[in-house]
Amino acid sequence: MGHYEAERIQRRHFNSTARPFGYGETAEPLLQELVARTPAVIEQVQRELPAGFSQEVADKVLRGVLSAARALEEMPAG
Repeated sequence: MGHYEAERIQRRHFNSTARPFGYGETAEPLLQELVARTPAVIEQVQRELPAGFSQEVADKVLRGVLSAARALEEMPAG
């Protein structure tokens, strides 16, 4: 899956997939936890980057992760 295809995934896709795969009626508890934990995980990753790892690359990737979590949070649950 390419970068642009991933951007098209909506919160409702996770929720509609939860039941057929045995997760439950909805993926909302998982999605809420993912969104809530993202900032702390990003901080942890920043602390654990190996010496010499490009900060420019890390910043770009981690900003993208945070942006995706925020977009997911703003989507309707339906």
